[in-house]
Amino acid sequence: MRKSLWRPVLCAAALLAAVLAWRWVPKAHTQATPSGTLVATGQRITPTAAPGSFLLPLTTNLRQDNNADGAYGVTTALSPDGSTLLLLTTGYNNSFYTDNGVPIVYPILDPQTGLPTSQTTSNAEWVLVYDVRGQVPKQVQKINIPITYDGLAWDPSGKRFYVSGGVDDMVYVYRASGSTFVPDGPFVVLNTGVHACRTGIGQLGIDVPSRGGRSRGES
Repeated sequence: MRKSLWRPVLCAAALLAAVLAWRWVPKAHTQATPSGTLVATGQRITPTAAPGSFLLPLTTNLRQDNNADGAYGVTTALSPDGSTLLLLTTGYNNSFYTDNGVPIVYPILDPQTGLPTSQTTSNAEWVLVYDVRGQVPKQVQKINIPITYDGLAWDPSGKRFYVSGGVDDMVYVYRASGSTFVPDGPFVVLNTGVHACRTGIGQLGIDVPSRGGRSRGES
């Protein structure tokens, strides 16, 4: 009789001990998989962390395999009315070939007239023009700039913009013509007296007075 009374108690005690043992067993530490893209500094960047953000390639449509697309997009500038975004590449975009192996070259512009000359270059920096009035930016124009370095600014009117010519020691000027932008010579030639490449000094930032007028450069 006593055995039958103690049997349920012992079973309950055993069950309680099993539950407590399961709860107190240390669980293996699991580390969450890091998010973002690892960069050279050892840190991670998350360009699409903001809701609604996404990445777009700097398309040039020069090759079917996209191997001549732009890279090193370093500066953006939004037009005063918020409808047009400019993106400037600066880096080592050069010496590309067509799918048939023909070198891709671009005419060098005359700094006085802004018109193409007979000279060409394989340097392929870009000002990419986007219509940003919709949900997804739409590329509407690509403008070749042989050499650039960071500087990009709108005129307050939104009808003209300025691009640093880097070690070429000039500022390119473009104006609106219908739905596109065209060279607006003469460009701003700085005339420092020496090619900037020899001194290690290049045209960097660009500032435009709030009342308009020609740009100011900073080396």
